[in-house]
Order: sequence, then structure tokens, then C-alpha cells
Amino acid sequence: MMFRLLLTCGCLLAIPHAALAAEADKPEPEARGTKVEGKHHGPVEIWTTPEYLQTAGKYYKGEPDGMWTLWDEVGTKVAEITYRMGSFTGAVKMWHNSASGPRLRGKLKMRGSFNDGWWQGSVLTYYPNGKVRCERNYVNGEITSAYAYLPSGKEIPAEEALKVALKDEEADNAYVDAVDAFIREWAG
Repeated sequence: MMFRLLLTCGCLLAIPHAALAAEADKPEPEARGTKVEGKHHGPVEIWTTPEYLQTAGKYYKGEPDGMWTLWDEVGTKVAEITYRMGSFTGAVKMWHNSASGPRLRGKLKMRGSFNDGWWQGSVLTYYPNGKVRCERNYVNGEITSAYAYLPSGKEIPAEEALKVALKDEEADNAYVDAVDAFIREWAG
């Protein structure tokens, strides 16, 4: 399976919870679902404590398949990622988590889509005020154009826009990659 995703420190969800699971006083995450021949098949939930559902989605013959939803520790939806037979394919959305503060919690952070593990079409990132920060346009996983804006909505020159687009791409890749690693580690 080919993924053009980078793992960096831009992760907000899976990395902290993986670190929490490593703490001696915290239980390891628990995947709940049906296994067929030792592999998950059907609905799967990953609980990081008995009270905290972090992730829910479906597996098909041992591979993530369909929409996966992730929540932070207070129940704020922070991501939706779509798979097809283990490969990112379809819509992805991310929201600010509770740690971002009450004014940002639950506000849309980015939306876009994948096709067979590669970004495809338009990917938008947002400022906390709801205005578009950056639009990256992809064909076959490659950025073909980028537009970026100040929080006021004023457009940034093309050269600077590409820098913003690449920075946002790196952060989005890191987040999606960390989420994927978490799902595969605990439900795979």
C-alpha cells in the first residue's frame, strides 16, 4: 500500500493519546469489534479508557474501510477520515479539539479528499474565524495550484501562498498519518 504521507510533530490527536497509553497508570487502548480468522471485520470502536471512545469505524477483512470518526477526550469530534480497503479514499475533515480552547473547539480546521492514498482535488484549511487560510489543488497527489489568505481575507502573493500550502500539507499529512497509525496499531 503506497502512502505519500509524512509523520511530523504537527499531530494533535493520535500522538498525545499514544503517549497517554504508554503512561503506567493508563490502560492501553482497547479495540472492540468482531474478528473473523483473527482479523477485525465489521464495526470497530477503539476505547482509550472504559469511559472514552476515541475512534469508531469499520474494518473489512482486516483493513480499515469506510468512514472513521475520532473524538478527543471530552467528546469533541476532531476528524473524519474515509478509507477504501485500507487506503485513504474519499472525504477527510478535521476540527479543532478541546485543547484549542472553548472558542476554537469544534470549529472546522480543514477539509479535502483522497484518492487511493493521494490528496485529490481541492483541500481547504481554515482560520479560527472560519475564513479560508489556504486552498491547495491536487492532481494525482501533486499540488497544481495554491491560494492563501490573511485572516482578514486578503489574498497572499502566489510565492508565499505555495509556502503556506506546503506547510499546511505537511501538518495535514502528519495528522492523518498519525491517526492511521493509531487505528492500525489498536484495531489491526
